[in-house]
Amino acid sequence: MKVAHLTSAHPRHDIRIFVKECATLAAAGHEVSLIVADGLGEEIRNGVRFHDVGPKTGGRFARMTGTTSRVYQAALALRPDIVHFHDPELIPAAVRLKQAGIKVIYDVHEDIPRQILAKYWIPGAIRPLVSGSFETVEDWAAKRFDAVVTSTPHIRKRFAKLGGRVLDVCNFPILEELVRDTPWDSRKNEVCYIGGISRIRGIEPIVAALPDTATRLNLCGIWSENDLRAELEAQAGWARVNDLGVLDRKGVVQVLTQSKIGLVTLFPTPNYVDALPIKLFEYMAAGMPVIASDFPVWREIVDDAGCGVLVDPQDPQAIAAAINSLMADEERMRQLGEAGKQAVLQSTAGRQKAASWWNSTRNFPEGSHHGQSTTPPPRPAGPLEPHHPYPATAVFCHPVWLVHGAGADHAHAHAHTHRLCDWLECRGRALSVAGPADDAWR
Repeated sequence: MKVAHLTSAHPRHDIRIFVKECATLAAAGHEVSLIVADGLGEEIRNGVRFHDVGPKTGGRFARMTGTTSRVYQAALALRPDIVHFHDPELIPAAVRLKQAGIKVIYDVHEDIPRQILAKYWIPGAIRPLVSGSFETVEDWAAKRFDAVVTSTPHIRKRFAKLGGRVLDVCNFPILEELVRDTPWDSRKNEVCYIGGISRIRGIEPIVAALPDTATRLNLCGIWSENDLRAELEAQAGWARVNDLGVLDRKGVVQVLTQSKIGLVTLFPTPNYVDALPIKLFEYMAAGMPVIASDFPVWREIVDDAGCGVLVDPQDPQAIAAAINSLMADEERMRQLGEAGKQAVLQSTAGRQKAASWWNSTRNFPEGSHHGQSTTPPPRPAGPLEPHHPYPATAVFCHPVWLVHGAGADHAHAHAHTHRLCDWLECRGRALSVAGPADDAWR
């Protein structure tokens, strides 16, 4: 089967798109292409053929018009059985591809209407109008696509109301990559932040907190606001920042194994309060305590696991106090970090039991809608047992099954993911299922 993934905005080796979805589909025997717009040329990696439509030029408007047009033309030329696209700016192109007879999957990484309400480059007075208008268009288009895949149960619920096939595949890390027996004494007196760097992701209060601590910040990720870095360089706290830039997965793992505390202090915007940021689970899997924003969903996760401290993400003094309190008690940090790691390891059914279930569930029923089946698969009684996750292929073949009936393995992957997300909603403890999702820079 020919599957083409489309992105006009993400990097070509994005973790969710390339590693978890494209590469695992290729490993399952599908002919997979990934159309990108970065000017880095053609490439074949892990069985995936990259088609580069050239670099993005100009500003946002140019990308949303010229770049998306080139992506559309490249996809149309491939004539795939299925198009799986990842950027909302590609919605018009995806509608046209659907009209051309190609099956279309929309991969919703963010709750865009709520995200628009915090976009600094949109004048505040018109953000509600832009948000509402976009939601109307997105809803109209989603009803016409063959399936929608979302990154959280919260986003799935919104699209489920529209009808059609909807499934959430949450952004969880690969345990084999991060769970290590790192001696606590080998870690440095450093905290880390891994992900996209912007004002609403909390970088300003973090840097402002550093002068009141005796620690350094390992900062890894992409700056999304051109003037922000220059502003922060002028602050006293910048002297305590190790600005590491964009790292590959090996570099990310190195930072996670040398730091003592992970920071995930996103601001309380509508898009973030119900989000499940992968950095939170990567910190937990790596065995370090977390300092997280005090949001209700995150409080459930952190309190249930007993893995960290919650703070007002807009208060530098609260962040500094949390860092100092943890750094003053090495044994407490070690215990919180171990609790987080154990919560990850205990999140789902044991590998052997899961493998047995996988092999025995061969006739999953057709007709899955709204992220759930008309006849759910059997669920083991009692708490979920420790395990290491399935290979990424297990979960990320499911979008193909959703729109093409690709077989029992894909059907089971759908069932397994839905079961885990059900558990997530009930228990509030969000933990790993498969490979590392969206690239590390969230």
